[in-house]
Amino acid sequence: MIDTATMVGKSKVAQRAGVDKRAPARKRFILGGALVLSAAGLGLAGWWLLQPKGLEPGFASGNGRIEAVEIDVAAKTPGRLDDILVNEGDFVTRGQIVARMDTRVLTLASG
Repeated sequence: MIDTATMVGKSKVAQRAGVDKRAPARKRFILGGALVLSAAGLGLAGWWLLQPKGLEPGFASGNGRIEAVEIDVAAKTPGRLDDILVNEGDFVTRGQIVARMDTRVLTLASG
């Protein structure tokens, strides 16, 4: 007697020959999965190889919180600046001249 449950999805000839029609679809699925995994692996390998190997001398890396100190500079007398000797972000030391005032107005007023 023939079991009708096993005949679903198979022709009678394929059933007699033992051939499964779903085999090509299964092969395509496996091949597609292999291609996707290969592409993902190549992408990951490329990303890993293109990462910088380390920091240049003088740089440090880490996690944490950085607190900056901002200092306001004020002059004893108001006036215009003639020259600024440092750029924003430069390191300065105590006593270093960072700007020169235009003293022409002060000289005229006192003289």
